[in-house]
Amino acid sequence: MKIVLANGTILDNMTLLRKDNTGYDLKHLFIGGEGTLGIITEAAILCPSLPRSRSCALVGVDSFQSVTDVVKVAKLKLGDILSAAEFLDYRALEHSMAYMERNYPLENKYKFFVMLEVSSTSEGGECFDRL
Repeated sequence: MKIVLANGTILDNMTLLRKDNTGYDLKHLFIGGEGTLGIITEAAILCPSLPRSRSCALVGVDSFQSVTDVVKVAKLKLGDILSAAEFLDYRALEHSMAYMERNYPLENKYKFFVMLEVSSTSEGGECFDRL
């Protein structure tokens, strides 16, 4: 990153290294400072490839403990292909269904839900087969 400080000094910390253990990582300080510590004028950004395959699953459970259990198992079994895990309760799902004009997607009613998304840069294959 290149940052212009309040006194006009230019801090040139531009590097393409992904990890640098030579001192404090100032970029997080300036990003978190939201412009109060200096203005970021240049940045090197790693842009990952778009996934070729993506799948989502909605898991219904009756207790919040089950929500955390589902997320733990998903992290353990799906590893690096797990790209998102979102929690919602029945009321939030109800509002979402009304807004999108959709019907309840599951056979039984549940109190809580976990939406899991897996993605991969390789073609095809069912990602949820690991569960």
